[in-house]
Amino acid sequence: MSAIRASFSVDPTSDSLMAIRFERELQEAAETRQQQLEGLTSAEADEVTRAQREALNQVLLEISAARQRLAEGTFGSCTGCALSIPVERLEIRPWSATCVSCARR
Repeated sequence: MSAIRASFSVDPTSDSLMAIRFERELQEAAETRQQQLEGLTSAEADEVTRAQREALNQVLLEISAARQRLAEGTFGSCTGCALSIPVERLEIRPWSATCVSCARR
């Protein structure tokens, strides 16, 4: 949990609560995206549907990777520069793997 503490800059006693909160948010995001994916029509010839399906699958992969980082204790650290990802960014997009600076590159 030290990686979470460093990334979130919070009191050590709240690390597990924050991790639980982000795990719950990631789970809910995955369930929502899965429901959206299942709700798409099966018309593969439709370019819009195909693009939506690809985007949803990409987000599901990113959510899965974020859950893995959470389990490994590296959640909240940028995969590009290893600096902390601001909590505000993670609250908006909890599956973010990079800080804003690295995401712009």
